[in-house]
Amino acid sequence: MWNPCFSPHRRPRAAVLSIITPDAQRSMLTYLGASGETKPSELTPDLFANAAIVHLEGYLLFNPELMMAALKAAKASGALISLDMASYTVVEASKQVLPGIITEYIDILIANEDEARVYTGLG
Repeated sequence: MWNPCFSPHRRPRAAVLSIITPDAQRSMLTYLGASGETKPSELTPDLFANAAIVHLEGYLLFNPELMMAALKAAKASGALISLDMASYTVVEASKQVLPGIITEYIDILIANEDEARVYTGLG
């Protein structure tokens, strides 16, 4: 059976299943695939040279070196940077680094109600 996440000629691709509840809350189930094997040194500004917006997902925060390499390369390319906070558990685990990252690098922040509540401490 064919699986879109795997190719015989390449490393496994990442995949995300996004689930949206009737009250418009979303959850994401992810498989990082080859992105989990990417080295920070492989991320250079030229990779983002023609990008207007570079979108990063919050699960990358679990690999801080790779996240910072992506942020620095995207910023150096002149692209806007968006960040999806991914999950309230990601936000909880990244509370120490998120404020600095958001202030210095992020132009567009995407969060659901739970993620926003954990990040701000409000609600």
